[in-house]
Amino acid sequence: MSKSNESTSQLAGHLQRIPEFVSNDSMRREEFLSQIGNFASEHRKIFQSLCEHWEPGIDYNRFVRHSSGLRFAEKDLVNLLSRLKTAKCGLLKHKCEKGELKRNTIILSDTGDKSFYYHLVEDEMEIAQLSSVHPLVTVDTLADQGIIIPEAFIQILTPRNVSRSFFKKTRLEGQLFKIPTSDDYYFVATSQTLPLLVSMCTRRMLEGLKNSSILSYVAKLQSKPIMEIRKELTSKDPAFWRKISVTILDAREELLQKSRTVSKDFFSSCELIRYFSENEMKEMEQRRADEVEMFNELKTLAHEIAREEGYFIDQKGLNNKMEKAMNRWPDFKDKFYENFVKSKKKTQLPHIVYIGKKYIHRDNLYSYFVSNMAQFSADLLDEYKKLMESLLRTNNKSNVSVFYSNENFRNSIREKINDWDPMMIALLDRPAIVSEAIIHTAKRKMKVNDVTKIKSLLENYFESGKLKFKPLEVLFDLNILEIFQYAFLRIPVWKQLVIRILGRYDSYRKTFMGMSRPLLARQAENSLISSGPRKENIPDFSSMTKEERRAEYKKRQKQKQQFTRKSRAAMDKKDVQVKKRRYTKQEQNEAWNEFSDSFQQKQKKNKDDSHSLSDL
Repeated sequence: MSKSNESTSQLAGHLQRIPEFVSNDSMRREEFLSQIGNFASEHRKIFQSLCEHWEPGIDYNRFVRHSSGLRFAEKDLVNLLSRLKTAKCGLLKHKCEKGELKRNTIILSDTGDKSFYYHLVEDEMEIAQLSSVHPLVTVDTLADQGIIIPEAFIQILTPRNVSRSFFKKTRLEGQLFKIPTSDDYYFVATSQTLPLLVSMCTRRMLEGLKNSSILSYVAKLQSKPIMEIRKELTSKDPAFWRKISVTILDAREELLQKSRTVSKDFFSSCELIRYFSENEMKEMEQRRADEVEMFNELKTLAHEIAREEGYFIDQKGLNNKMEKAMNRWPDFKDKFYENFVKSKKKTQLPHIVYIGKKYIHRDNLYSYFVSNMAQFSADLLDEYKKLMESLLRTNNKSNVSVFYSNENFRNSIREKINDWDPMMIALLDRPAIVSEAIIHTAKRKMKVNDVTKIKSLLENYFESGKLKFKPLEVLFDLNILEIFQYAFLRIPVWKQLVIRILGRYDSYRKTFMGMSRPLLARQAENSLISSGPRKENIPDFSSMTKEERRAEYKKRQKQKQQFTRKSRAAMDKKDVQVKKRRYTKQEQNEAWNEFSDSFQQKQKKNKDDSHSLSDL
């Protein structure tokens, strides 16, 4: 089915029921046809076939093709439909295409049914489009053809409803309207052809303004050159069309005197265009006000997300916040994504960043990232100190394999962070977003425009000149050798002595020295982070003034320096030395006893192994 017929079928399906004669058997159909008049056998066969193939709008060309077996002349079909139209129970609808009227759809209805008049008016409007010679469809032009639409089927459309919004709302309601003008000239249209009526009236106005007498007088009344008026006639600005239609209507008598050839439709068309353009201007103003209100609501939602406790909000939470606004503006969600979530430039963060299946305001990204860096640095350090101490106390390597390769260590760091806060991992997987967040915060919140300073700030987290994070142990200030030194000093002295005597100290130290690398200090004045001792409350750096940030930075740097003074001093030396102390006699004896037991067990194992070999 063609697109136009599809639309007709939708309307007809809403508007009309199956005609009674279609539901009857063939004999009763013959009786119905006989009540209308005398029909030849060819007409009766066609009528029966139409009833058998009934649908709200029967495609004319398809019916002709599929009915070739009936062996009827196409003129017989047209003649039948013409007689059904006279009987008000059917008609052939046409379609105006490129100035030519083409047969399009067959309509069948109960006698005098509302659907008959509905489709008849649509057909008359198609015919009226052929040229300006054809009059527009009015109550009078229909009456001239002997067609009187019952008052129960048609309603008056007041001037305030000659508007785009009303047309859209009633498009598929299947209604018939008559639109009055000041001279008792009633246009007739259906709910689907109201926009077409406006277009046709516009064309009638343009036809009238081709009259040089009328155009020159209108130009004179508006104090404009004729060429300017002609140029403006191509405009779609409702303000222009309102002004020119009012000018014409106010000068109606003078214009009639200047040109007796003006169309009867001309002034009525001007009046309808005045209604439409005035309503269009009001609706445009209302739409602008509504758009401003909606955009303010969109900004309010973005601000609410910025104030979200915990920074992030999931999809369900966002939907709940949008629910009320979406009841008023169905496209509110789409507008929010378009204006606040989608990136307009590749190198610019949207207001609301979607990451890890959650949303966060761009102003909060950096604060969230750096505060978690500080928190996790302290937490990870505590975790790995305990693990290292467990290794040194028990020498059980199976539980602390994280220390035996950089890859293991980084995987362990990643797993722990993911357990604590998956959103942090989501950010670490999206370096471009973090980079843009740093730049955004530096420029917008910290008022730093110096490229060198911003670059320095980025290099606290990224490899120099690359959009790649530094290794996790560097990011979180975790030096395995320092952790080893700290844990070594925590175990009992006799245990320290055993580890040294057994050679494990040098082995550990060599392994961890190879894994360790110099950690790059975060020196930028506005870095906002220090990996010093863990604090219960991480300050909101983004809300501080420059002086407050500087003071907080210095305080946290001092804490970090106190915390890492011993380990950094050890790293500065080529050979890291453990602080010397005197061991008591009891401690020395305990150490030698453990060493002796360990040595004897090893000797016994070697002896057992040699016996096993001799047995072979």
